[in-house]
Amino acid sequence: MRKLKLAVVLPVVLCAIESALWYWDVHTTMLIPSYIGRKTVASAIRTGLDFPSLILAMVTDKLWGEIFPQTSGAPQIRLIFLLFVVCCWHLIGRWLDRRKAVKERLKPEVITIWSIIRRLTLFGFGVFTLLFSLHEYPSHFAVVIERALLQTWAVFLIGVPFSGLALRLLKRGGQEQPKAPGSRARRSFGNFRLFVVVLGAFAALLILGVVSGPTVPK
Repeated sequence: MRKLKLAVVLPVVLCAIESALWYWDVHTTMLIPSYIGRKTVASAIRTGLDFPSLILAMVTDKLWGEIFPQTSGAPQIRLIFLLFVVCCWHLIGRWLDRRKAVKERLKPEVITIWSIIRRLTLFGFGVFTLLFSLHEYPSHFAVVIERALLQTWAVFLIGVPFSGLALRLLKRGGQEQPKAPGSRARRSFGNFRLFVVVLGAFAALLILGVVSGPTVPK
């Protein structure tokens, strides 16, 4: 039986979560304070959960509105947002699938100009996400969750590109050194361990947000 690919599973799961958040958003009247104005709890969680997709959707909708002013609107930006959710999580799932594949781990690593540019772009967006999260004052528990999710994205976007580059350099250096007889090959950092690290980072940031400021609903 063929195993399901994360490049397929993750977009489906995240689209289902976003649909549930939209349903919650439509059927609630409670608003909470935020850096960009008052918003619903579902909107705060959505911002933290899919911040890269949200930023890309806002930029795309802005450019589309400049070209076709009469076609801009809420339904359109929601559709654009969902398309970016699918694309972003498909790319993340594809990257995780490639890490899991044995053939990809055995393939010789090549550092190109494009890979360096891609890593620098992810690093820059990670710094932007971190700075944006610092403007969200934890005045409500939903905002604390949003801020922890944003900072988890920042840790992921900043840490993964350069940790991957460091691992490539270490692997290349290790290949040049002769291995001792009977020595075990270095185990790669698997997807499950990566998931545990990301979940642990989110939990730590969430606890830090709770203890660092008031979380009384308004």
